[in-house]
Amino acid sequence: MKKLKIFATSDLQGNSVVSKQLASRAEKEHADVVIIAGDILDFGQYQKNIIKPFVEKNERVLIVPGNHDTEDAIENFEKNYRVKNLHGNYVIIGDVGFFGCGGTSMPLFNYALSEEEIYKKLKKSFEKVKDMPKKVMVTHIHP
Repeated sequence: MKKLKIFATSDLQGNSVVSKQLASRAEKEHADVVIIAGDILDFGQYQKNIIKPFVEKNERVLIVPGNHDTEDAIENFEKNYRVKNLHGNYVIIGDVGFFGCGGTSMPLFNYALSEEEIYKKLKKSFEKVKDMPKKVMVTHIHP
């Protein structure tokens, strides 16, 4: 079976110049999937050109929200740019199961979760991919 080529990044912090550069690099490297592991925006300042460069290059994009992202922005990315949010969710690509949880365990931030909530989201999404030969956990949360 063909190896899955993963292009991963995080903490774009709303920088559309970096986003365009990374999208070009993902295309050049023939990535099968792009993972953006949170802090896509800078405290919710919505930038339409953050995800768009990846979609314009026909990249498959998986995301988790970071503590700088808002629920509205993440929902907008899902709706308008065909990205998949792994926050408590999963995706299967070939023989690889992706699952994840975004946010932070630090209070006073967007997507603030308790340790118990983090565990529950990861456990729920892991259950969907546990029988896959390969699994990738995507988080924005520090271990």
